[in-house]
Amino acid sequence: MAEQQKEPIPPPKPPEIEREIKFYPNQLIGLPIIALLPILALFKVFDSTLDTVQSSSDGLALSVHYPTKIRYRTAEPMQITIKNETGSDQTELDIHISREYLDKFKKVTFEPDIEDIDKDSYVVELKDVKADEERRVDLELETDIIGNHSCKVWASTEGAEASAEFKTFVYP
Repeated sequence: MAEQQKEPIPPPKPPEIEREIKFYPNQLIGLPIIALLPILALFKVFDSTLDTVQSSSDGLALSVHYPTKIRYRTAEPMQITIKNETGSDQTELDIHISREYLDKFKKVTFEPDIEDIDKDSYVVELKDVKADEERRVDLELETDIIGNHSCKVWASTEGAEASAEFKTFVYP
């Protein structure tokens, strides 16, 4: 007897399904925020920014050019300028940068180098500062901790002191 080959039975047709877009409440909030991020980036909202704070007292003029916003794990410059307006030459002028601030950075480089680290500050000593002479201390800061960091910078010499305070925000 000859075997008859049966034709395979075709599968049934798929059911008609109406396509619809369905959003949950969290998605309705999150989707516009995600769409907004590239637009904010185009307007450089997430870029690092720099600002300057100045102070003058007792014959010292202090200026600090510092980062106000920094991205996490990036390096930014900071510049401290001091002018001797005491009217006399100073054999030593000390620049102090708060230790609490600098300890929150992964890597900090100084030019000129620091002379001392005490419990409150890193100290850069400037020698033989003439009357009306301006000196500069350059730093490069590489971030390590996300958040808002407060700093105090002060300069002191024989009977004169000037200080400035500022904040830097480190974001992811």
